[in-house]
This record gives sequence, C-alpha cells and structure tokens, in this order.
Amino acid sequence: MNHPSFMTIEPSGFTEQSYPIALSWILLDGSYKSVFIRPEDHWTEWDAGIASSSGKSRQDLLDMGDPAIDVINELELDVETGILYVEDVDMAEVWLGNLFDAYQRDIPFDIRSVFDVLPSLDADAFDDERRFLMETNNLSFTSSEDQILVLQRIWSDFGEK
Repeated sequence: MNHPSFMTIEPSGFTEQSYPIALSWILLDGSYKSVFIRPEDHWTEWDAGIASSSGKSRQDLLDMGDPAIDVINELELDVETGILYVEDVDMAEVWLGNLFDAYQRDIPFDIRSVFDVLPSLDADAFDDERRFLMETNNLSFTSSEDQILVLQRIWSDFGEK
C-alpha cells in the first residue's frame, strides 16, 4: 500500500520571509525522513519565540543543518507522486517557496491539504486526535519529526486508502 506524501514543517517564523528550519516527510513505503536545514545567508527572519519553543538556535542550524540544496534534491527524489499533503497549504507554499527560491527553482510538486486524504475528519476532530496522540506519547508539538509520526498514525486510523 502506498502512503500519501505527508510533510510537516518547523518554520523560522510566520511571515513571507520565513523559511523552513526542519522538515519531515513520509515516503511511499510508509517510512519517513526528517532533516534540519542550514539557513542560507540571506535568510534572516528568526522568531525568538519559535526558537525557544523548539529548543533550536540559528547557530544550531548553521552547525548541524543540511545544506538547503541537498534537501531540495532529496525532496525531488522522494516525492514520487508529485503531491505533498500538509496541514497549512498557504504557509507551506511560503516556506517551501523560499527554500526552492534560494536556488532559483520552482516547487516541483502540488501542495494539498491533509484533509484531502482524511475526509472523515474535520479540523476539530483532527486537532483532538493529534492532541491525544501527542500527549499520550509524550511528543513535542513543535517537532516536525514528532508531528509526522502523529500524522502517519492519524492517516493509518482515519485515512482514505
């Protein structure tokens, strides 16, 4: 069975200048990848509130993040269906747009709502289920890796197969 290509994003902020600092995504076989992204020199947006809640500093990302071009290339190989499912389509387009724009590339896939493959859940039911799974498994609401694990479980339980 092929799994939808879900993605979760930890951003540097919530403006048009924000960029992804961590990405996690599901592969067709159900496994997942999670990466930290080294900020490009011209990416200066940094929301201190996000940094404190995620526990990552800009310096941490400069030290341990993968180069943005490597993340782009990996995504282009991994998103085989040409469709990425995210919770917030508008912000995902901003964050991924800034990632791909750093190398004068267009986003090579269609970004759609997770609710397209979770038709039995409305936003409130989705939030309730996510909160339950995050809290009962002691996961972090700010971690893209924890979020992708929860999203995968929700799809397993409620998703359109």
